Amino acid sequence: MAYKHQQELCSECEVNAKWYCVQDDANFCDQHNTVVHSFKSHKSHNVVSIGEKDVTIKKKTAKPINCQNHHMPLCLYCLSCKDVCCVACLAIDIHKQHSDQVKSIVDVANGEKQILREHLEKIEKFVVDFTNEQSQLEQALKNIDVSEARNSQHVDKEFDRIIVCFQDRRKVLKEELKEKCKVYRDNIYLRQDNLKNINSSLRKCLEEGRYALTLNDFAALAQSKVIIEKMNNLGVESVEYHHQIQLTDWVQVDIPTQKTFKMISTLGTIWKPPIPSFVQHKCKANVVDSNIEWEPIESNPSITAYVLELGQNNSNFNEVYRGLKTKYLLRDLKPSTSYILRLYACSANEVGDAAHLEMTTLNLDLSNWVLSMSSAYTNQQIPVENTRESLLDGKYTTGAGTNNGTQWIQATFPYPVPVASVTIGPLHKSNWGPQWGNGGSLQYSYDNNNWTTVGTIAYMAMQQQKIDIDNVTAQHWRLFHNDWLCTSRFIFK
Repeated sequence: MAYKHQQELCSECEVNAKWYCVQDDANFCDQHNTVVHSFKSHKSHNVVSIGEKDVTIKKKTAKPINCQNHHMPLCLYCLSCKDVCCVACLAIDIHKQHSDQVKSIVDVANGEKQILREHLEKIEKFVVDFTNEQSQLEQALKNIDVSEARNSQHVDKEFDRIIVCFQDRRKVLKEELKEKCKVYRDNIYLRQDNLKNINSSLRKCLEEGRYALTLNDFAALAQSKVIIEKMNNLGVESVEYHHQIQLTDWVQVDIPTQKTFKMISTLGTIWKPPIPSFVQHKCKANVVDSNIEWEPIESNPSITAYVLELGQNNSNFNEVYRGLKTKYLLRDLKPSTSYILRLYACSANEVGDAAHLEMTTLNLDLSNWVLSMSSAYTNQQIPVENTRESLLDGKYTTGAGTNNGTQWIQATFPYPVPVASVTIGPLHKSNWGPQWGNGGSLQYSYDNNNWTTVGTIAYMAMQQQKIDIDNVTAQHWRLFHNDWLCTSRFIFK
């Protein structure tokens, strides 16, 4: 705004204006302001600084203008004439004939403002929409740039790989050419050796024949028969030599260019990652977990990821692993369920064919275990059942008990099982009670040799004790105590 005021010039000269006269509607510099308003008729004019000009003009136009005919405020608006008028114009003048078309200028202005607001809302919506559209177009340009860069890299990578494949093919063809030419050379070398031997024999035979002609009759007769036989044999060899297969002196190498280009156009590549191979004797499934292992692949280009998928009935496969490791532990499988595994090898954007492996998890029956004890209490007067069934019937009056000393009561499953809790309880039979077992421990083992404690026995009369475990998977479980030991139940969940 300050810059605009500096551009305001005096109405009487070309000097920057500093004052504005409302009545004259003119700008003045200091000199002309003093001269013009020195006259008596101008001394009452409202003069403001040039910086207040805009505000002053707005205030002036905001005030109602008086009618030139009746000198009354123009407070009405005629819709028919589309002009402002005063009350007198409506009562006695030209607007009297269509007074029903005369409205308060405030009402008309408010109506026009409302229409203007509606148009402004539409325009603002257009502005927002077009601004968003502009943003979307700019984002689209950025996306195209990113896509161009990414696809350019992909093109370079694909053609680099194709070039590598062609180079490998060239190497193979050159090796084949080398081998083929070696065979042809060896044949020619052999033919040269044969020819050399025949020529040598022919020259020797000629020398012997010429020499025989110089001998006396008796000597010539003896030598001639031998030489003639040699010459006949050499003649046969010469004929056989000339009838040998014509040797090749031109090597043709077949380069299947069209086939290669057809593969590139149809498959997009001339190389695919090899099919992985499961190490089946290391792929072991228990109840809810399974260790999966496969052979590493050495290839050029190198493998960038292995992808393992899990599904049932050869459908609904879900990716469970992607990475460069060659083994993976599947967890939280359903017991007694058949699964199918698919394994792919990936190199950059190329995915090879899948290897398949069928797998069935074991049945989860936490009551299927074998009872064993360090010793069995066998007092005939107080018989104790000491059976698995007595530990599963939920009664406090039946169960298992040992003698005194280092004692244990053990449950052994046919395979490792996941256990979340173990429920035990005191045995109430004759003199057996909660005191026989308190302070002992609940333990598990993977190998029936090394044991880990996960809970302490704390019996209370006629109350079962539930020991929560953080889903431990083990095959061997036992109660252990350095004293008399009993329990009325041994229930796994």
